[in-house]
Formats: sequence, structure tokens, C-alpha cells
Amino acid sequence: MDRETLYDGMTGIRDDFVLQAGKPRRPAWQRWGAAAAALLMAAGLGLGGARLHYMARHGSGFGAGAPQPGMNGAAPGEDRDGAAPSEEGHPFLYYAGPVMPLDVLEGGEGLEAARQLELDFSGAAQRWHRGAAVTDRYVLKNTGAEDRAVTLCYPYAGTLAVEPPRLEIDGAQAQTELYAGIYSGGFTGVMTPEGEDGTTYNLKGLDSWEDYRALLEDGSYREEALGKAPALEQPVTVYEFTDFVTPEGKDGAPTLAMEFFVEEEKTQVLTYGMNGASWDEETGWQSRSVFANPHGRGNGRTLVLFLGEDVGEYQIRGYTDGGCKVPLDGVSASVTRYEATLGEVVEQLCQAYLAEYDGAEALRVPEQLYRESVARLMERFGPTAGLVMDRYQDGRLDDILSETLLQERVLYQVAQATIPAGGSIVVEAVYTKGPSYDFYTGGDADTTLEGYDLVTALGSGLAFSEQRVELLGREGIELAYSDLGFDTEQGEWEVLLAPEKEHYSLEVRLPQEE
Repeated sequence: MDRETLYDGMTGIRDDFVLQAGKPRRPAWQRWGAAAAALLMAAGLGLGGARLHYMARHGSGFGAGAPQPGMNGAAPGEDRDGAAPSEEGHPFLYYAGPVMPLDVLEGGEGLEAARQLELDFSGAAQRWHRGAAVTDRYVLKNTGAEDRAVTLCYPYAGTLAVEPPRLEIDGAQAQTELYAGIYSGGFTGVMTPEGEDGTTYNLKGLDSWEDYRALLEDGSYREEALGKAPALEQPVTVYEFTDFVTPEGKDGAPTLAMEFFVEEEKTQVLTYGMNGASWDEETGWQSRSVFANPHGRGNGRTLVLFLGEDVGEYQIRGYTDGGCKVPLDGVSASVTRYEATLGEVVEQLCQAYLAEYDGAEALRVPEQLYRESVARLMERFGPTAGLVMDRYQDGRLDDILSETLLQERVLYQVAQATIPAGGSIVVEAVYTKGPSYDFYTGGDADTTLEGYDLVTALGSGLAFSEQRVELLGREGIELAYSDLGFDTEQGEWEVLLAPEKEHYSLEVRLPQEE
């Protein structure tokens, strides 16, 4: 990297910057600690987890008209946003995705396979409990005359902040490689009195198992997940701000702004650690601002990046607050300019983000996989995408790094095994499966109901001779709904699934807290 320290403090102000500062300008965003708040909830207890799931699906709620979870106050059995309960069960406000079957990527032709799925609710009586202990067991038999090397692939719906399944082969933990698909949902607009505005500012998570079927059935999602992540080799010019200075005795929120002119066709502006932005579309004038006080800025890095042509001349100015309307002398910082590839900068910022917001404590996958997932989000939907989503149009890398950690996706545990000629192996995926549920809405909100579902064939090429499901640890729960066919009167809690039925679901009610 080529680094050059340009200046420390205020410089002379160009006339056109002074004239521009007096013109009306459009504020783009003002944000304070959204990423930190999200990760705080990731580490929190109880209802914070519900809000965390909502943010992963719909965003942090910035912007007028952003929808809020369960704010219609619907009681159990009433419509929720127009979705009434059906014969297939309760329409949960949050859908966690189904338990999906094992697949064999290589060497699976002609294998005999049988599946035994156990859902254990032994911990359901614990306060704040969410989830069932899953043991998804497979017996794979090789009827051939030669040993067979196989590549096992176990999918699960989750986030990078969810503990992956532990894969065991014949009772011993397998050596695995973990792969992550890109954000599995889509984007939607902001709701206004006239309806959705047609933008792509909000996230829209998958709401049904049919959504997962549409995502996975042609195999392209998994193929991309198992492939190589983009390297982000685009050159960028970086201006990094350090050693902030504010005038003594000044209360409020002294703010430092970097002001410049760019041609949007030639230069894209990205930031990390900045709190605000403004621009004038007619002249090309833009500003990126940050609170200069440590308590407002945070203790992480502060960067402005130019993707494409460098900015050329620019101006640093101080203001009394984040509105950047009243100038304030004595606000300054050291600015270091350097050149790098976007991938090099993103790798550094991933490390900074995880350290600054205690993200390393929330992260449950290797950091390399996190960095690759950030690159995939940037290439598909973000600053380097052919069609940038409105949500990422402002170029805030903070948003991309935080949302990559929390966005839902399908991940894959991959392992190698050998099945002896005429013999078999037992493969087990052991993990905690989070439920579908309703957010707390006040009043009669039914937050004790949890939903679980499974698919029998989606994403798998194995020909199963049978699939069975058993419920364990039933003492602490009530079975509220199931299409699995349990004979509860006879105490039969293990069932053989019909091979032609693609999807099964059940709902359990947790005990009321005393």
C-alpha cells in the first residue's frame, strides 16, 4: 500500500466550498451505532433475540415507514398482516426455515440410505429457552464390491452467528469444511400510506418452506456457496482519519466533515465509521461527516474510500453538530491517504468490526468465511454489484459488515468419508434448531408457541428407504399442532414418514412462566 499523511488540522478553504456550504443540500443519512446495537442484542437474552431475528430479515428500522415486527397487536388466532391461520398450522411472524436432509456430493450413486430425526425438547422448561436439540441420523450402506469414498454435505438454515451442526461419522467428530450461501432473502420497499414505494431499502426474509424450495431446488444456490468467493480486486484510494481534536469546553456533538466534488459516473464513495452524508446532485458536491468526540464516534476506524477516480481536492471543516450547518473552529484530525485493493481494505475492516463491536463473540464460523460472505454481499447487492440495492447505495461498509453477520442464509457442513464394500456408516448432525415464533406484541400475544418443520428431499439426491421422526423430552411442552401423525393417545411419538410428502411441521407450546 502507498501511504501519505496529507495534513493535520484545518486547511485553507476554497471559494467554491464556501459557496457550496451555504446552499441547501440534501441529507443522505445520519446513523449512530446501528451495528453495535445489533450485536448487543445478539449477546442479550430473551426478547432481544426476537428483535435480532427481525433486524436480520428487515433491517434496523432506519427510514420513515419502515415496518415493525408484530405491531398490529394481533392476538392468537387473528389475522397478522392479512395472513390467517390455516389447516397447515399457525402463520408465525418469524420463520426459521426447515430441517433439511443430508446429501452426498460425490460417490452417492446407488447408496442405500435411511434417516432417523430426533427433536428433543428437554430444555423447554428453562427460562429464555428457544430451540430443540436435533440429532439428524443417517445410515448409508454401500452394496458394492469396492470401498467407496463419499463427500457428505449437510445443509442448515441460519446465520453466521448461529452455532453450526456438529457432524459425526460412526460416533467420532468429523473433520469438516463450512461453506455459506449468500443472503437467502430479497429486498422490498418502504411502506407508505399509499403502499410500498417500489424501492429496495428493506430486507425481506424467506417466509415459508416453499421459499426455501424455490431457493434451493435447482442447485445453483449451493453451487455458488461451494464456489470461490470474489476477491474484490478493484483499486481504491483510502483517506483514513485519526487523532481527532475538538475545542475544549464545547458541549454537544462537534463534527468533522470531509467535503469534495465527484462525478458519480467515475467515482463511487464508500465509508466506514462515518455518521452522516450530504450531497448536491446538480453540482456533484458531497460531504461525509463523523462525530469528533470519542464517545460519539466509537473507538474504531474512520475511513472514506473512493472507488474509481480519486477525489482530487477536498476540504475538512468542523461543525457544532451532525447537522453540519453551523461551522466550528478547532475541530481537526490527521488524515492519511493510501492506495489498496478493495479486498485488502475489507479484510482489515472485517477484523476491526469484529473487534470494535465484540463481533468475534457473536461470530460462530471461521473469520475467513465471514470475510468471504462480506465479499459475496458486496458483489451481489452492494457497491460493486451491477445493480446496487437502494439499501447499500450510500456505500456504508458498516452496514454491509454488520448485516453479513446477521442475515439469514443456508450453510453447508462438508466432510469426507469412506464406506467399506458391503458395509455402512452412520452419519449424525447434532445441533440446536431455532424455532419459528411470534414477536411480542403486547396484550394476548402468543409467545409460548414455537414451530418446527422439516423437508424430506429438498436439496438431496439420496434415495431414502425410510425416514422416521421421534419427539423426545415431551414433559415440558404441549403438542399444539402436527401433521406428522403421532398417536398421542397411544403414546406413540415416533412415526414413519410418507415418502411422497415433501414437508412436515409441528408446533409446541412452552410452559407458562410463573
